[in-house]
Amino acid sequence: MAGGITTTRLYDELKLWFAENGLTVPSQQAVAKSLKQRGYLKKRTYSGPDYDNSQRFRYIGLDIVTADERKYKGGA
Repeated sequence: MAGGITTTRLYDELKLWFAENGLTVPSQQAVAKSLKQRGYLKKRTYSGPDYDNSQRFRYIGLDIVTADERKYKGGA
């Protein structure tokens, strides 16, 4: 099983979103705990969309969807 978003990229994107919306940024540990409670699997992988032969932790089955991608797919 491979793919998913790296833990670092997810947290960086979340920090930006929280800051842009004037919200308090949660700690990385709080984000990890919340995702674990929701059933997302964090797995060490060597492959994925940004494959470069390096080992990374990823949240399997989770990725970022931009506003443009939501519009294209017919979302809100």
